[in-house]
Amino acid sequence: MASARHPTRMLLATVGSRATRTPKQHTRSFLRRYMAIADRAQLCARGSTPWNRNLSTFQVTFEDLVEQYWTTERVEGLAAGKELLLQPQQQDVAKLLRVMGLMAADATIGLEKIRKFKQVNALLMAVETSLSQQITTPTFRPLRFLELCTGRSHLSLVLAYAAKNRWGRPINILAVDQCPKRIAVAKLRAHQLGYSEWLRFRTSAVS
Repeated sequence: MASARHPTRMLLATVGSRATRTPKQHTRSFLRRYMAIADRAQLCARGSTPWNRNLSTFQVTFEDLVEQYWTTERVEGLAAGKELLLQPQQQDVAKLLRVMGLMAADATIGLEKIRKFKQVNALLMAVETSLSQQITTPTFRPLRFLELCTGRSHLSLVLAYAAKNRWGRPINILAVDQCPKRIAVAKLRAHQLGYSEWLRFRTSAVS
């Protein structure tokens, strides 16, 4: 009697099972693949997968997730009737939020991050309101900012983003914090976003 583990029969059985899948089975298969992509993206963010050696693959996948997740309805729900200067469905904003740790690898913003996201938006709006004349004046002279107790430098990174993408102005930012670990994280984030030219960091106590 032929063995049930005969390679040829196993191959034919596998092909046959794929050919006879129902639409429901195809949907489940797609969802499994989608979740696998999200899981690998999360592992990449933790540095525990070779994907961070192939950044272009990660970026393409993340951009797709951003486009699929941030529908008009979700953006409106996040805004809750208020103006958002940082629109999460925009790819450059999504990258900023991802590097800052406010957007997850699957392009979502968790409940625990929404408050910080709204704080960052409010700070950017306050800066643009207070310095409306300075940021709209056409000049090649850079704007200069000093951020004390910078922490992980959320504000400095957002200002650098705004100068490049909203104001069209050069900018110089000095960010100071007494914690070397926080400064190291801030430097890495600036490098990942391509802002190292505009941001300088110093480790120093503020008194």
